[in-house]
Amino acid sequence: MKNISFNEPINISKNHFKNLEDFLSYIAQNSGEIELNDAHKEILDKRILEVNENPENYISLKNLKSSIVMRKVSLEPETLALLKFQAEKKGDKLINYMETILKEKAIEFELSDEYKLMMDDLLKKHDRKELNYISEEEFFKRVKR
Repeated sequence: MKNISFNEPINISKNHFKNLEDFLSYIAQNSGEIELNDAHKEILDKRILEVNENPENYISLKNLKSSIVMRKVSLEPETLALLKFQAEKKGDKLINYMETILKEKAIEFELSDEYKLMMDDLLKKHDRKELNYISEEEFFKRVKR
């Protein structure tokens, strides 16, 4: 392990960094100012040029953020304990075990005959233009609490 000494007082909370790059990234993010060297500027310029020439190959940060799905599930402690026990029994991590169980249940799911008939009826009504659709905005106005 290497020691890093500072001659001036700095405020770094205790962190464990995997490597020097992670540490430098932490410093850069928390310093407020960062000066790129010429090699980094060249790399960024090439990437910007690539995006401008081939925009269909890239998505915006906004679209990227909206495509990320949060994996937050709230469960009762007893349920969580049972799932953890079952996962350990199978030699799996809890999150992987839960995902496997949910996938299996989703695959097992079959539509009831009643539901199929209802959907067939709705499709026929759609084809005959007997359904009245509303916009998403109108829908949310109506269900707003």
